[in-house]
Amino acid sequence: MEGETHGSASGDSGSRDEASGSAQAGKPDAGTEEGGGSEGGRQSDRRTNARSSVGSNRGQAVQAGLIQGGVAFHTYVRSEETAERVRNALRMDEQKVETIVETFVECRDYKRFEEELRRSSIGIIVGEQGTGRGTAGINALAALRPGSPIQEEMPDLDERDAGLSGVEVEKEHTYLIDLTHAPEIGPTQRTALRSFAGRVREAETLLVVIATPKQWTEEFGEAYAWLEIEEPPRPLEVFFRSMRHRTCEEDARRWCDDEGVRAALRGADPGRATQLAGMAARGRPDTGGGGEDGYRQWIDSVIGSFTDPAKELRKWFAEHDYEKEFQRVLLEAVALLEGARCPVVLKQAHELAQRWKVPSAWRTPISGSGLSELLQDFPATVVDDRIRFTRQEIRDGALDHLWREHPHARADLLSWSESAAAELPWAERGDLADRWLRLGLRHSDPSPVTELMRSWGRTADLSWAAVPAIAEAAVTAEIGGVVRAELYRVAAGGRTHQLDRMVAEVCGVYGRVRPRSAMVRLRLIAAKVPHQWAGSLVGILESIADEPGNVESVLDELTTWVADASRHGHRGYFAVQGLAHLLTRSAQGPEDGEPVIFTELAESRVSADTVANCWQALMEDNAQASKTLWMWLNAFASWPVPEPVKESLRAAAHGSPGNAEAILRVIKRWRLACGRRVAEVDRLYEEISGRES
Repeated sequence: MEGETHGSASGDSGSRDEASGSAQAGKPDAGTEEGGGSEGGRQSDRRTNARSSVGSNRGQAVQAGLIQGGVAFHTYVRSEETAERVRNALRMDEQKVETIVETFVECRDYKRFEEELRRSSIGIIVGEQGTGRGTAGINALAALRPGSPIQEEMPDLDERDAGLSGVEVEKEHTYLIDLTHAPEIGPTQRTALRSFAGRVREAETLLVVIATPKQWTEEFGEAYAWLEIEEPPRPLEVFFRSMRHRTCEEDARRWCDDEGVRAALRGADPGRATQLAGMAARGRPDTGGGGEDGYRQWIDSVIGSFTDPAKELRKWFAEHDYEKEFQRVLLEAVALLEGARCPVVLKQAHELAQRWKVPSAWRTPISGSGLSELLQDFPATVVDDRIRFTRQEIRDGALDHLWREHPHARADLLSWSESAAAELPWAERGDLADRWLRLGLRHSDPSPVTELMRSWGRTADLSWAAVPAIAEAAVTAEIGGVVRAELYRVAAGGRTHQLDRMVAEVCGVYGRVRPRSAMVRLRLIAAKVPHQWAGSLVGILESIADEPGNVESVLDELTTWVADASRHGHRGYFAVQGLAHLLTRSAQGPEDGEPVIFTELAESRVSADTVANCWQALMEDNAQASKTLWMWLNAFASWPVPEPVKESLRAAAHGSPGNAEAILRVIKRWRLACGRRVAEVDRLYEEISGRES
């Protein structure tokens, strides 16, 4: 949460870096791409299982390219693995909340705030980054309503209603809104936030809003509980809580009593304290502390490796100037391209050096020291012709140092990485995109991700590899607000670009966990792209709907697209195609099984009223409505029909005489074509027509 779950066991500074990003084993094999990204091309007749983890292959309406082995890019982008990394990036889940409660360090006036929140139902917490403002909000909600799920809403401040008018407030939930990365909050959006707060009060539940002091001054929070956090918690106390949570109270006490530990944490930020607790827990002997000697050995071994890479790198950079400047360039190239083959890394290092007018360490290919000698200085080594750091924290520290100490080099580094990515296999491109994401998260700076989106999104060859990283960024507390705003700006742009394709796919991934936000952007894209995008957009919509709990919100949104009187572009056409697919997709194959929607209706995951509205919208396209109903009637002949399924059709028919006539005509044609009578179909005919068939 803005990089400030201090006192939590959210992990070491490096734990999130590569672990929650791409898993090497799970990515598709590296290979070359075929096909560009044109929206033309022939649609594939084959579709994967509608309930499978990768979603539908209807996206092949766009010749997206193939990974070696014939796996389409979109198959990986919409895979369960990619969805899981986005789920993991969310601040809120039961385990994370439990960890925050166990490790929370109270700030001044916290108890007063908690009591005022209990009385007023609405709380405002303001503070700068790193003060633990998000942690305090989550802890307060969990303490006052133990066991109630905390639902974090991500407002769309580009929308007049801040994207909150469609949120159904439930008494069983508590709510958290983080505004800290919004550029500004206008009067209209502030009114929308107040309106949402009013609905929370009416539902007799709780809401905490996190903001910066400039965004929300106390005069605007006079009716709410108010807490301003001016400084972060003390690192030693953060370490104690985190260590106790990870091991036991005796371990935490012994470590905090040690002068070496105190010295290591002196002046450290809370994140470093949490990192030390993680290192200590991982290094704990199987037999525990093992007496004084055992504790001494344990503490010394961890403290010895608990070095601050920032300090080391400042010294290293000072020693590698002028005649050794090429080693700085090589270090940055390896930091971004670690794991790539030596010839690729060295070629790209020389191209970066040329941008910065730094002479090579080698006058000729056989001049000077060998590669191994230069790499030892980082330290890094060559394994199977690939360069890897022997200390992983140096990789992140090198990028952090350049980003922090040489900001004028950022634009060149980002531009260079685009050309470097073109030289890499597909999986390694994803790794490079992930490193830009991790850099942005460590610094709570969205620019590495937004610049990555703008530069890589211009070409089909690179855009697919960046989609998972950008989708993850869109849901993070640290930079998600700005990334979603950038996605909105692209979607709302007047012309169709290749970048729209990337934005649509990003929405398909992060929309699995934030469907309302993603559907707002897809609505804008659907208004401006050509009708040839139908297969791709349907696949994206299906990917969002496949996530448990999402299908009803997707169906509701699509019905509003059809009902939109302004008739923007092909939006209504895309909506009809999406509705038809979501109402007929089968878990057993394209047309061979019971539609998934039957089960969702039977288990009350979707209401009959929602599906009736879908039928009303589908009636705007007689041919598509007839085709969809025909597939339902086929299912009626083969599968038990839950009552809500029939109720949805009856409600649609009763919505207008024209609907009833259209449904009855299809039933008559179906019976003639089928050549037999089906009891369920006959009963439906009688209920709609009011007479025996």
